[in-house]
Amino acid sequence: DAQKVKDSPVLVIAGNPPYSVLSQNKGEWITGLIETYKYVDGKHFGEQKHSLQDDYVKFIRFAQRKMEDVERGIVAVITNHGFLGNPTFRGMRQSLMNTFDALYFLDLHGNSNKKEKAPDGGKDENVFDIQQGVAVSLLVKNPKAKQKGVFHADMWGLRGEKYAACAQQGIDTIKWQKLNPASPNYYFIPRDERGEKQYNSFYSVSDMFSLSSVGIITARDKLTIDFDEESLRQRIESFAKIPPEEAREYFKLGKDTQGWKIALAQKDLLDSQLRADNHCRVAYRPFDIRRTYYTGKSCGFHSRPLSDVMRHLLAGDNLALVTNKREEIQGGWAHALIADVIVEHSLVSPKTTNYVFPLYLCDSKMGVSERRENFAENFRRWIDNRYGEAHAPEDILGCIYATLHSPDYRKRYADFLIRDFPRIPFPESNDEFKRLAAIGGELTDAHLLRANCAGEYGELRGEGTSHEVEKVRYDENAGRLYFNKAEYFAPLPPDIFNFQIGGYKPLDKFLKSRKGRELSPDDIDTMEKAANATAFTIKKMGEIDG
Repeated sequence: DAQKVKDSPVLVIAGNPPYSVLSQNKGEWITGLIETYKYVDGKHFGEQKHSLQDDYVKFIRFAQRKMEDVERGIVAVITNHGFLGNPTFRGMRQSLMNTFDALYFLDLHGNSNKKEKAPDGGKDENVFDIQQGVAVSLLVKNPKAKQKGVFHADMWGLRGEKYAACAQQGIDTIKWQKLNPASPNYYFIPRDERGEKQYNSFYSVSDMFSLSSVGIITARDKLTIDFDEESLRQRIESFAKIPPEEAREYFKLGKDTQGWKIALAQKDLLDSQLRADNHCRVAYRPFDIRRTYYTGKSCGFHSRPLSDVMRHLLAGDNLALVTNKREEIQGGWAHALIADVIVEHSLVSPKTTNYVFPLYLCDSKMGVSERRENFAENFRRWIDNRYGEAHAPEDILGCIYATLHSPDYRKRYADFLIRDFPRIPFPESNDEFKRLAAIGGELTDAHLLRANCAGEYGELRGEGTSHEVEKVRYDENAGRLYFNKAEYFAPLPPDIFNFQIGGYKPLDKFLKSRKGRELSPDDIDTMEKAANATAFTIKKMGEIDG
């Protein structure tokens, strides 16, 4: 029997390949093979940020390539489990389905990055001493296989329990759930198909607006952005006029990159004549408006200034919705903010690129400024027909913004909001639309710290007078946010302190980013206004669901 197995033309590839997004295996052969994973239904997936170059992905692609040359074979690997449900791996999943006849995925979970818990709320541990969750994949190529298709199972709990279960069970005893992965994502994990069909019927934010882009990418924040305009002016004047290598060392700028070079940045500044009118405000983090010098030239002082979009915000009297395309985050999706100045690309999240959708497009012809709405024509027709009247652009944006702040919306569509741009379920009645638009307008004013910011929260207190940020510490019982031993902001109840905007707790982030600095009167005023704007937001979010 042993000899029969040896003589049987069955290829078996097994292993536990390394997981490394920053792969050093950059050979032309495997890099070329990975390109096939970038196509879905025959079209390039169009993603700029992805993890398809991870070593474990390359190992699976290598094994798949070997299986393409044989009639029968098995790939058995334990790897990062991210490829099972991450949208950017959809081409990989479709490709594996085209090669293998039966695909079994045992998700062992244990992802501490996502703070995974067992369905019963109990602790879920990793089978290894790593943060990334893992999965066992059994990929079978056999045209005569009795069972074909994609099968999935979960294993939750403590590490010892998972070891015991894996030792005791086999492929025939595990309770597999058969999946039907479908275009465009071909998920290898169970999904609520009914909810997804409903969600996909809504208008996507990306289809509502004619023009959008990511936020500006400076490539050198510490050089290009400052809390204070005067200190920024002094720094860029000094930077522009000293030899490049001296500037590199003095400002600790590191090596040049393809998108940012010291010599080009200096040239951009000198060509602009360091004009005062190029200094502008930039939305850097939630409630944190800073200063930058903006020329609009790519690969200049800023790496990617995205002037095609940002110039419409520089024109003034404009708004922009800022959101993201995808990100999984513990605590739920909260990636929506409003801006009225140019936007840095990590405004609502440090982990993923943020996108900017201006409300108006502002152009100047023959010395006359013209302003037109940025809504796509087909969307404008659709919404006018839906409500039987042409609502103002601000009201449409207000309805969108209010919906994005609905706790019920965020919870109901949580699985879908992490995959792509948010989609908006506009209310059926015109009266409901107007009510949401009004709340969205109030939230807009609050988040821009224009109004609704007076209140009882976030007052500067304590015995100190230095106002220097030393160590930020939150006392939950007292409702105090200390920034040195003697001074703090209060009252700050836990719901206000822990309130999330995207990937940030804004009040905590605002203070920590100023460590070693003395809070200015504007900083203190902003903290108080931000605390009360947060309290106002929490109240309004309850009204939206009501």
